[in-house]
Formats: sequence, structure tokens, C-alpha cells
Amino acid sequence: MIEHQPAPDAIVVGGGIIGCTLAYELQKRKINTLLLEHGKIGREASWATAGIMGPPSAAGLPLHRAALAEISHKLFPALLESVEEDGGVPSSYLPIGKVLIARTEDEVELAQAQINWQINHGIDATWIEPDEVRQLEPMIPHDILGAFYSADGGTLTGHRWTESVAAAFQAIGGQIRERCPAVSILTDGERVTGVDTPDGPISTRTVVLSAGAWTRFLGPAIERSLPLIPFKGQMIGVLPESAADRPRHVIGKITGGYLVPRIDGSVAVGASLEDIGFDKRVTAFGLEYAMELMQSLGPGLRNAEVVSTWAGLRPGTADDTPLMGPVPGYDGLWVSTGHHRTGIQLAPGSAVLVADAIATGKPDELLEHFSLERFS
Repeated sequence: MIEHQPAPDAIVVGGGIIGCTLAYELQKRKINTLLLEHGKIGREASWATAGIMGPPSAAGLPLHRAALAEISHKLFPALLESVEEDGGVPSSYLPIGKVLIARTEDEVELAQAQINWQINHGIDATWIEPDEVRQLEPMIPHDILGAFYSADGGTLTGHRWTESVAAAFQAIGGQIRERCPAVSILTDGERVTGVDTPDGPISTRTVVLSAGAWTRFLGPAIERSLPLIPFKGQMIGVLPESAADRPRHVIGKITGGYLVPRIDGSVAVGASLEDIGFDKRVTAFGLEYAMELMQSLGPGLRNAEVVSTWAGLRPGTADDTPLMGPVPGYDGLWVSTGHHRTGIQLAPGSAVLVADAIATGKPDELLEHFSLERFS
């Protein structure tokens, strides 16, 4: 048994943006929390994310997913302020808004549905005609019918934001152990008693599994299927020749695929979506996808220097809905993962919902829609 310090009240397994934000919210509720990460903080899906933040475009989503997106958007400004105040580490947030183009009548209809949903929820969004689009973003090609435009939101560099949240968590008393994977979950009957690690067992009464796609490997230890799917995403980073060649907003297709300006002056391009298992290689397919995306959204970037390439595994589920809440059959065991491509956007609301449920013992009714029991 590791006895270097008192046993924590809670252990969060996984140091991505979901795990770090949850650990921070637990610590703010005076629940002494230890975060375990098998590698380095923010180096998996949180590294690979495009990092797009902003109002939810939730038209067509089930009501519970739209509600989580809306809650997260409303909570983000306060989270950003408290993280920077507590941790003292810059967040990397770049508030620039986004332009999502439509090239077909079907895409125009989809854009209008998203605009109407946002307006009905008190969010400022508008349709802009092709000439207005090119005034906002001269690099966008001429073969478009218009675009969805929102001045709200911006971008975060995923791993830097995750590190900022982790620093804030530590600054208010939280503990982090990197390169310390959870080997298994310890139980006494139906009661969680701790986590086993290569350094020895650690006692606690509350464990939250937030290890992204890798969470599923902890299922056999509790005789419970954790049905997570690793969806691979590949991206490239380019550095424009000058500031004039850089997008002024997030530029994307209404159906997905983005050019994402970052605070360091680079532009992230991507991301692909591949269901091929735990494969994080950067491949010719991924590079080709990114190049085609640049041609479609900002052909002027073809002369930009390629400064980085990367791939990551987003944790998804069969119904494209996160897993959050208590794990059935175990007192003190929780899960919060499966956010797929929207982890960085949904982290604020997810963390508050799960942290409040743990702190009060009374889960919000919204959590029922994300329960693991739906896969029983």
C-alpha cells in the first residue's frame, strides 16, 4: 500500500481534459482528489483535438446531448477565469468565432437549421451571403452558397488547456501522478476500495474512470463491459507565410472538417475520422485528407510550411453519446468518458454534473441519459 500521504477521498483515472476538469471540480468541492495518468497529462485525445470552442450547434441532436452542450457552453467562461486565476498558467484561448461554409442546397438547409436552433436558445448566429463570407475570410473559395457565422467562441490548444486545468487543480491542493496507470480497480464485494498501480495499491472510496478509449481495458477487472470505441483522427499543423495568409476565424464545412487558427500563429487542419482500432500512426490517408481540406477551405495555405503532424484516438460509443455516472453494481465507482470529438467542448458541463453527483450523492436527472446501463 502506498502510504506517502493520506489516502485521497477520490481517484480520477485519466489525465485528459475530461479527467483533469473533473478532478478540478471535485477538489473545488473539498473532495481531496488524486489524478492518475498512464503517460503525461493531455498527451492523448486532448493533444489531438482541433480545440474548437463555441456555442452548441445542436440541431438534430437528442435533447440530452443538446442540453449537455448548452450547459457546457454557459459554464466555460467561468471555468476559463477560475483556471487562469487558480493555476496562473495561460489558457491558450483565442476568441475568434467561426465561419462554416455551405456548397450545396442540402448544406444550406443544415446550416439554417443550426442557426434557427441557436437563435431559439438565445445564441447569436446568422447566415451570410457569399460576398459577406469573403469579406470576413478572403481565403475562402468562390464556389459557395453562403455560410453559418458566429462571432462567439474560438479555439484552444488542447494539451495546453489541459495542462492549465491540471495546474489549477494542483494549485488548490489536488495531486497528480503521471506515468502511473491504473492496473485494476480494487473492490470488497460491491464496494470500491481503491486502485492498483505498478507502484502498489492506493486506497479510496470513490473512483472515476476517465481514461478515454483505454477505459475499456479496465472493464474485465470489474466484470463489466465498458463499450468504448477508439476513433482515430489525423491532423497537420501549418505555419502561414504571413499573418495576412492566416484565417481570421475557424473556417469549416458545415458537415465537418476545419482550419483552426491557434494562438502560436499556426493553423491546425483536420481531422479525419477512422474506426481502425488503437492505431495512432500518421498515414498517407491522413495527410491526403488534410491537403484536400485545405484546398476546399483555404487554398492559399498550400504554400504554408507543414510544421507538425499528429494522430489521436477519440473515445466514442456505439450511439455517439458519452458514458457518465455511477457504474451499476459497484458502490463508489463512476465513469466519465466517451465524448468522442467533443470532449474539450463538453468537459465543463460533464465535470460539474459528475462532481455534483459525487459530492451530494444525488445525480442530476440529466445523467440518467448517459448511464452505462443503456448498454446492458
